[in-house]
Amino acid sequence: MTIHRRICPAGLKNNPNKNLTSIRYITVHCTGNYNPTAGAENHAKYVYGGTGGEQKSWHYTVDGKEIWQHFEDRQACWHAGDGGNGPGNNTSIGIEICVNDPAAFRNACENAAWLVAELLKKYQLDISRVVQHNKWSGKDCPKELRSGAWGVTWNGFLDMVRKQLEQGSVEPPTEPLGWPRVRLFTANECYRVGRAMTPGGIMVHSTGANNPRLSRYVGPDDGYLGANIHNNHWNIYHPEGRDIGPHAFIDDGKKVCRTCGGRQICCHAFIGKLENGAITTYQTLPWDMRGWHCGGAGNDTLIGFEICEDGLADRAYFDTVYREAVRLCVYLCRRYRISAEEVIDHAEGYKRGIASNHADAAHWFTRHGKSMNALRAEVKAGLGDSAARSASAA
Repeated sequence: MTIHRRICPAGLKNNPNKNLTSIRYITVHCTGNYNPTAGAENHAKYVYGGTGGEQKSWHYTVDGKEIWQHFEDRQACWHAGDGGNGPGNNTSIGIEICVNDPAAFRNACENAAWLVAELLKKYQLDISRVVQHNKWSGKDCPKELRSGAWGVTWNGFLDMVRKQLEQGSVEPPTEPLGWPRVRLFTANECYRVGRAMTPGGIMVHSTGANNPRLSRYVGPDDGYLGANIHNNHWNIYHPEGRDIGPHAFIDDGKKVCRTCGGRQICCHAFIGKLENGAITTYQTLPWDMRGWHCGGAGNDTLIGFEICEDGLADRAYFDTVYREAVRLCVYLCRRYRISAEEVIDHAEGYKRGIASNHADAAHWFTRHGKSMNALRAEVKAGLGDSAARSASAA
């Protein structure tokens, strides 16, 4: 099912402008708006417009036809009624189910159940973490589910969620138009830690290995990536080591785990080849989750992505992944209002004292007449006047 996005800009009174401390619950509401026009899209416009200047906001609105997202999952919202420091507002994702059409209410609940199941899978939560608004503030919400007056009870809704969960793992929703594709590294220790960050820049990396296939790093196969016969992708607890599940990282003195032989590494995205040879981008961490990609303080504020290297001599391959890198940077700069000047590579991060000593990606760029200055100029050109636009325009 498609999730439409109209992400609220910073600076509005209904935007707390901070991240959740963690994602531990999914909080379900009913909108209480019985106007026949009060569907999900019009609620999206209402939230995007600032909800009338009130401290009132939530992450998703669902009706009988569609789902609209208003805030990123890891952003805090004002929806639980338990204050600025309350656990409802600070540890839960808020979902509103529309009540504008009684005849469509069951369909709206089915759609909401699909969304809840996807979020439970994505954040590895048990169904016991699906709660009513009532839990946080005592409000009679979600009213229609609590009373069962419209044909669906709270327990019935939870059964809908269980049914969705029983249908098996479903790939998390992708960005509009399916780009970038999403394969979150949910087994990686970095994802499990789940430390939030506010993106303030972008760091470009290249992998340093002659293997342009995305499947080398991104997995498991989703039908597009292709098989990784060595199963050495990064969607394990400590990449480059044995896949033995969660365990303590014991440093051998060379930043390698004594137990599994792996490393604490994780970035936000990879650019490279699919099984059919096409070039694309896969997102591997939430953009606003702190990654482990540069070995320094740059991890605290920078989105990091890797470009899969080949033998460094193929100009056609380089040109294609370079254009994809520019595209990704433009997208992220628009979304998070990042200046093109804050797009750097790993080598520049080292010079700034915020990253470990690596030469990527300039060592590859210069072989083909490009540089980070050139990339920044192309990102700036791609942004045009969009720096002044809302982040949701992406």
